[in-house]
Amino acid sequence: MDKFDGAETSIRLSNNSSNAVIFQQAAEKYQEALTYSGYKQQLRYTPAHKTLTHAGTARKNTNPKANSESGETTNTVNYQETPNSSKVNLRRNSDRTRRITWFKSPYSMNVATNIGKKFLTLINTCFPKTNILHKVINGDTIKSSYSCMPNVKSIITAHNKSVLAQKDLRVESTTQSNCRDRTACPLENTCLRESVIYQATVTQKNNQVGRYICMTENIFKTRFNQHNSTFRFPHKRNFTSPSEKTWTLKDTNTEFIITSDIIAKSRPHSPATKKCSLFLEEQYQILT
Repeated sequence: MDKFDGAETSIRLSNNSSNAVIFQQAAEKYQEALTYSGYKQQLRYTPAHKTLTHAGTARKNTNPKANSESGETTNTVNYQETPNSSKVNLRRNSDRTRRITWFKSPYSMNVATNIGKKFLTLINTCFPKTNILHKVINGDTIKSSYSCMPNVKSIITAHNKSVLAQKDLRVESTTQSNCRDRTACPLENTCLRESVIYQATVTQKNNQVGRYICMTENIFKTRFNQHNSTFRFPHKRNFTSPSEKTWTLKDTNTEFIITSDIIAKSRPHSPATKKCSLFLEEQYQILT
């Protein structure tokens, strides 16, 4: 309690105050608390351009004034202005990022040797302090870490993806259509293709054309038969956009022709990657 002189409180309040008026307003409560606790020190305002002597430490007056009535002593804090003090207060230490080179060896439970420790030992042995390259190759600039190999799930997923891709190529290269009448095939003898983005074109008698881009993960012929079902039954007129258009034309007795064309092919949704390239390709074709 005897060592407290109020200097730290005065410095903190002064740094948070832009002038003496604001300092006095904020210091009243602190001064009341000090007086209530039995301290006799007075809080004084110190401008920002003044610093404490001895690198920021307060220096007590060596000749304290004695109180004639109570006989108690009151300590006062003296400050000394130093040149270029504002630059000293505003100076901050700049943090520089150390350039580190990482050595990442594959991790395996079958390896009992501590590869990281062996590697760092070689660094210290081959590049001692007397070596000219020790400044850039040492224990502070070279670190070691383990790199995990692909797990079983990743290996199986990659294998299945490769097998399925080869299967799609084999199917496309063999059977493309199973229509009995090849001249009536809706897609020029390629109606068995899967995971495609197609365009349905509705051409009216007056040469007005309506184009609709759709996609299907199943065989196109299955999707085509579903479209024909929506064209025949009135309760399915709102199932798809082409069916809405065709039923609107039927209501007005307008003649029309519907044709289909494959415009793109992509992969369906994959549980491994959680992405559907087929959907993304459809959105791209609609925007373009």
